[in-house]
Amino acid sequence: WRNLAEFHNRLIARVRRDGICTVPPTGPVILACNHTCSIDPLLLVSTSPNRYPSFMIAREYARIPLVSRLVRMIQCIPVNRTGIDIASVKAALRHLADGRMLGIFPQGRIRRPDEPIEVQEGVGLLALRSGATVIPAHVSGTHYSDSVVWPFFRPQRAVVRYGPPVDLSPWSGRGKDRTAYREATQHIMERINALAPAAT
Repeated sequence: WRNLAEFHNRLIARVRRDGICTVPPTGPVILACNHTCSIDPLLLVSTSPNRYPSFMIAREYARIPLVSRLVRMIQCIPVNRTGIDIASVKAALRHLADGRMLGIFPQGRIRRPDEPIEVQEGVGLLALRSGATVIPAHVSGTHYSDSVVWPFFRPQRAVVRYGPPVDLSPWSGRGKDRTAYREATQHIMERINALAPAAT
């Protein structure tokens, strides 16, 4: 998985990390990132030197023959896009309880650059219920495409930035409060957006 990511990113995406990777070396971690195009998971894998994340992935992608093999190999968790997928939430919580790292794109699907972002509350739910460390990350320099496949072959100038752990203490003890999920998710998304180039 890491070799595949590094090969692709050196040859095509030409990704670089701006600053240090703040992912802790041990313990449960949620890596929360904006979603620019289909190569984002590869960009995060190749810029996180100490650990590699599994990802929450749309169920329809997990059914693609070649992709499904990779999904199983790196222990990704298929999830339905609509509503809260209880089975996927439980699988994600087990993944984190085992001390692993899980990559999540809170905005859900890839959106056009001019399209308003509507974040999903799942990342807040998982963060509050698991107690995992939440690390924000931001990807820039990629090209939007309606195609899932085309970004893998189009040259990019990707930049990944990692931020400090997100402080979710204001929502501590509210692991079953849906309002807290929404508020925590919005806070996480704000920390992601703060890493954008215009904000630095």
